[in-house]
Amino acid sequence: MDIIKEFLAHITTQPVGKTSTATLGNFCDWSRQQAVEIDSEEYLRGFSGVLIDICTSIKIGDGKLNEHCRKMARDLYFLSMELKDNLKEWEHAIGEEKIKKSQKQASQTQDQLLDWLKKFDQLCAWSEFKDWLQLQSKQAVGGDENEMQLEDFKGKIDFAIITIKQEEFEAVLKRFPGEHYVKGSRYYSICRTKARDDKTYLVAVARCTFQGTGEAQNVARDIIEDLDPQWILVVGIAGAIPSHEFTLGDVVLSTRINDFTVNAVIEGKPNEYAISGGPGKKEVTNLITFLPAIKSYLKGWNGVKSIGRKHPDVELRDEFMKVYGDESWKDRVREAIKRHFTSSNSQRNPRFISGTIISTDSLIKNTRIISFWQKSARDTLAVEMESAGIYRAARSGKKEYPFLAIRGISDIVGLKRHADWTEYACHSAAAFALAFVKAGFIENRN
Repeated sequence: MDIIKEFLAHITTQPVGKTSTATLGNFCDWSRQQAVEIDSEEYLRGFSGVLIDICTSIKIGDGKLNEHCRKMARDLYFLSMELKDNLKEWEHAIGEEKIKKSQKQASQTQDQLLDWLKKFDQLCAWSEFKDWLQLQSKQAVGGDENEMQLEDFKGKIDFAIITIKQEEFEAVLKRFPGEHYVKGSRYYSICRTKARDDKTYLVAVARCTFQGTGEAQNVARDIIEDLDPQWILVVGIAGAIPSHEFTLGDVVLSTRINDFTVNAVIEGKPNEYAISGGPGKKEVTNLITFLPAIKSYLKGWNGVKSIGRKHPDVELRDEFMKVYGDESWKDRVREAIKRHFTSSNSQRNPRFISGTIISTDSLIKNTRIISFWQKSARDTLAVEMESAGIYRAARSGKKEYPFLAIRGISDIVGLKRHADWTEYACHSAAAFALAFVKAGFIENRN
C-alpha cells in the first residue's frame, strides 16, 4: 500500500482548526488505526518508511520550518532508520531468544519514536507545517517543477560518500549538510562544498542499511547507477593492528584492499582464505602516497575545532589497560598505546597514514585470526567490514571508479576500548574527508 499518499490525502483534508495541535501526532493516531488492517511487521515497516520520507523532506531546510523543528525532524529520521534496521534484524533472527530480543528492540524503538512525535508536535506550529504538506502533496501527484530530482544530479556528482553506522552518518552529514534530498535506488543527501582554487564540488552522502561487504557492494552499485560519481569514498571506523606508527583516533587511508570474505572452514584445520581485492586505482594510490608531501593542503583537519571534541582519556597503567590475546600480543598492544599516549602527549592530534586494509564480513576481535592473516598480508594496517564490497563494485563494471577508504581508528585488536573512541573516530574520519574534498585534488565537473 502507498502509505505516504494515503497519509497526505488524510491530513491535508482536515480543517486547520481541527489539526492546529495535531500535525504529526495526527499521523501517529491514523497509522495506529491502519495497524488493525495489516500485520504488525508490515505496519512497523510502513510507519518507519513514511517517517523517513517526511523527515527527509523537512530536513531540506527551505526556511518554512524553524530550527527546532528541523532538529527534531533529524532525530525522528535517525530513529526511523534505526527502527527499519531493527526490523531487518528481526527478519534474519535465528532461534527463539534472538527473535524475542529483536522484537523487544523494535518495540522499544517504536515507543521512542512515539515520544519524539509528541515532542515534535509541541514544537511544530500547524501554520508552518501546512505549507510543507501542500508541497509534498504536489510532489506525490507529479512533483514540483522547481524541486531537484535524481536526474538533475546524475553525472554531476564529484564525490559519493558511503557510511554505515549511524554515528558515521551523522559525523559526515555535519561536515556535508544536505541542501537537497533525492531518491533513486537509495536516499541521497546532496550538498555543494567549496574547495581550493575556486572549485565547487557536488557531494552525495548515502548510508548502508547493514554492515558487511555484500550490502556495501549493493550500495556502491546503486550509487554508480543512480549518480555516476567521479570518486567513491567510504568514511567511517575500523579496528587497527597494534602499531608504533598510528593509534586510536588516527585515520587510515587505503592504498590496497585485501578481501578475506571467501574462506573454507575445514574440520580440525585452520580456515583457508581465497584472498581477493587488490590495489586502488592508480590515480588514487599516487595521490594518497604523496599526501605527506602536500599535507599543508589539509592543514587544520586534525585540530579540536575541526573534529569538534578532544580525544577520550587513555589509562596507561597496566592494571587498568584491558587487553586480550596471548602474552606477546598483550605486550605489543601495551607498548603501542604507551608510545602514542604519554603524560606529555595526552592530547595528541590525530594523524593520517596510508596502507593496506583488510575487509571481511566478520567483526574481528580475535588476535589469533589477525596473526594468521598477517602471514599473508604483513603490511595490513586495519580491519573493517565494507570496503571489499565497494571495491568490487567500483572496479568490476564497464567503468572503473576511483575508490578510497577513509577509516578512523576506533579500537585496536587486543584492546578493549571505551565506546567514546567510536564517536571520536567517526569524527576524525569525517573531518579528514572534508579536508580531503576541500583540498581540491580533482577537477570538478561543474
